[in-house]
Amino acid sequence: MPRRRRGRGEGGVRLTSKGLWEASVSLGRRPDGSRYRVNVYGKTKKEALEGLRKLQDSPRAMTGDRVTMAGYVDIWLADKQRSVAPSTHCRYEYAAEYVTKYLGHYQLKDVGPPHIRQWYSDMSADSVSMSNQAKAAQLAGMVFRSAMADGVCVADPCRVVPAPRPRKKEIQF
Repeated sequence: MPRRRRGRGEGGVRLTSKGLWEASVSLGRRPDGSRYRVNVYGKTKKEALEGLRKLQDSPRAMTGDRVTMAGYVDIWLADKQRSVAPSTHCRYEYAAEYVTKYLGHYQLKDVGPPHIRQWYSDMSADSVSMSNQAKAAQLAGMVFRSAMADGVCVADPCRVVPAPRPRKKEIQF
C-alpha cells in the first residue's frame, strides 16, 4: 500500500537520529528570499503533530512576537498577491516602499501614534507628494488591521492620527 503524501503547507514529520520526532512547516520566505521554516519536536509522532497544529493555528507563532514592520508588510504583500489584481498589487508594493523605508525597523507591536505622526512629517520633509503619502497611509492602515486580526498587535495607530489628504485642484473654466 503506498504511503499518503502530505499536501502543500501541511509540513513534514520525521524521526531524528536522537530519537525525537521533528515536525516542520514552511511559513513563507524571508526578505532575502530564503525559506522560513519552523521546527517542533516531540517524544512521539503524535506530540510533534500536535505541536505543529498549534503552530499553524497561532498567527502570533507564524509571525513571531518580534516581527518588524518591514517583515509583516512582506508577509501581508505575499498574502494579498493571491487575492488582488496584478496592477493593484503593484500599487501596494509601491506604497509599501514608503512604509518600510520609514517604519520598517520598528517592531510591529511597538508602533504607536507618535511614530505615525513622525512618519508623516518625515515624508513631508523628504518631499514625498501628498498623494503618495495618502496611499502609504492607507496601506499602513490595511496592514495594521490585518495584524490586529492575526493577533500580532492590539491597536491600529493609523486610526488615531489623521492621514495626509491630497489637495483637490480647483477646476478653472
